[in-house]
Amino acid sequence: MVRTSGVDPGRIVLGGQLCDPLLEVYFLHALILVRTRQVMQARTRHSSNATGVGATSHTGGVTETEERVLDFEAAHPNGGAHATTELWNELHMGRVRYQQILSRLITTQEALARHPMLVKRLLRRADAAAERRSRRTLA
Repeated sequence: MVRTSGVDPGRIVLGGQLCDPLLEVYFLHALILVRTRQVMQARTRHSSNATGVGATSHTGGVTETEERVLDFEAAHPNGGAHATTELWNELHMGRVRYQQILSRLITTQEALARHPMLVKRLLRRADAAAERRSRRTLA
């Protein structure tokens, strides 16, 4: 049984005896490593759920994650710095992954059928960006 001593709050007691300070450091380091591993495993599980791995299709070809991406884009049309934070808080994905999913999604008929105005606006925005890039490389 591991407990902290009531007499000396910084010391660890194992089996009723105070630990050697070096053993305390080793023990605390091991606890930190175990906790870090648990956090990383939880993030990996959460990330795989948030990015659509194993997500079922409820809308005829659009996964839950893709639907959530479309809904988020509809709610935050201009993006911005605050949207990046909200993106992580709501969807648990970064801006790059979000843009990858959104770019792929706007080319599907399912997304167009589900959110026609949003998808058309995003296609116009993508076309305008491609036009700007082509003008920049030609000039």
